[in-house]
Amino acid sequence: MFDLRVLDGLREGNRLEAKEAAGGVPKSVWETYSAFANTNGGVILMGVSEDRQHNLTATGVRDPERMVKGFWDTVNNRNKISANVLADEDVSIEQVDGVPIVVVHVPRASRESKPVYIDRNPVGGTYRRNGEGDYKCSEEEYRAMVRDNGTGSDTLDHMPLDRFGIEDLDTETIGSYRNTLSAVRPGHPWLALDMDEFLMRLGAVAKGDDGRPHPTRAGLLMFGHDWKITQEFPYYFLDYREMTDGVRRWDHRIVSGDGEWSGNLYDFWLKVWARLAQTVRRPFAVDADMRRVDDTPLHLALREALANALIHADYYIRGNTVIIRNRESISFSNPGGLRIPADVAMAGGLSDSRNPTLLKMFALISVVERAGSGFDAMRWGCDWARIPHPKLTESFDPDRTMLEFRVETADSWDGSSAPSSSVAPTSGESTLQTKPKRDARDVVVDYLRRERSIDRATVERLTGASASKAKYVLKGLVEDGMIEQRGRGRGTRYVLR
Repeated sequence: MFDLRVLDGLREGNRLEAKEAAGGVPKSVWETYSAFANTNGGVILMGVSEDRQHNLTATGVRDPERMVKGFWDTVNNRNKISANVLADEDVSIEQVDGVPIVVVHVPRASRESKPVYIDRNPVGGTYRRNGEGDYKCSEEEYRAMVRDNGTGSDTLDHMPLDRFGIEDLDTETIGSYRNTLSAVRPGHPWLALDMDEFLMRLGAVAKGDDGRPHPTRAGLLMFGHDWKITQEFPYYFLDYREMTDGVRRWDHRIVSGDGEWSGNLYDFWLKVWARLAQTVRRPFAVDADMRRVDDTPLHLALREALANALIHADYYIRGNTVIIRNRESISFSNPGGLRIPADVAMAGGLSDSRNPTLLKMFALISVVERAGSGFDAMRWGCDWARIPHPKLTESFDPDRTMLEFRVETADSWDGSSAPSSSVAPTSGESTLQTKPKRDARDVVVDYLRRERSIDRATVERLTGASASKAKYVLKGLVEDGMIEQRGRGRGTRYVLR
């Protein structure tokens, strides 16, 4: 991450912290450890000082081996640190400018390990990184991490809300959804069910403690009335804006709370997609039966992005879900941080949905592709249109995720740059004639069928993945029961089950 041979060119920042450590492991190390683990990871340099001009100088540490042992003793002490997210190779002794320093590479913690806190104080001892310093998380940030950490989060949006009834759902929205399902999957068996049973199968309704059907969180969000949704999700607000001339605040706007429509996710999806679909022109293309094809790979990419913003939002925290279209870009922004690192998410092939029931609802009507393939579709769509890949960013306090496409609008893009032979596929097919890269999981399994074992570095070399991507690929294969982990630290290897 950082080249310690040129220490004088480094500065403290979001992912680098220097500690003088003249008297041993500083107490403030643990706040930084928590902050890096709960944000995007970082490097702690012990035995390095910072002057008034923010230049770093190696001052060294006395007895570095003893300092490393003391560090490990503390990081493994649950009375001090809630979780050890380090591997053996993450802590090392390095020689810089002729003196020894201790280097700690703190990875971004998995959502299952968050929040990482200190001193047995979950709320008061949880930190994050912002600029050059560590800050104490608010209770809202802490609770957001708890919701995501795996203790029931996979079924959170499927749980019934006993204080709401089926009458709190909008029947016109439900009817519209069923009509779409009928058009996309005309022979689907759920279409023959009555309304209550249909909603039960969909996950929009579930039986509560009283044995009666109640809307689930996903059902209320997808089909409820706005004024009912905000009773459960006080910060809920959907906002779409078109700003094309750079003078007025917007030329067209759709918001959930204006009282003119239901305000739920599905109706917002219908209204916004009808506008976004006109963002790029449709170049002339035909399918194998010589029928005109209007759904291009770029349309598929934007459709995935819109659906992802609605599906992956954390509707319990501050912040609106905002989609902004202007002449140069389209941005999709929603409350809630990423559940996996940005580079892993952008690499594709892995999915970790905050609201899996919402994902199921949108996937059933072919709005989104199979789990883990969304970013693949977005990249392929951008390649087809010969525009840059979308940029994914994450911010904190409060948690927020933004995906931005640098795309020209229909007024200036006529499709002349797109490959004329590329035809938008039907749902489930590849979006390009070009064969996509093999899935990293398949590469690992194929390798293990030939060789006895594999390590993380080999996964990186074989797949071209980053260290964090390789880590998540191996973790997923272990959790799925396909491979087993052997050893720890530098000696960790993986074998087929």
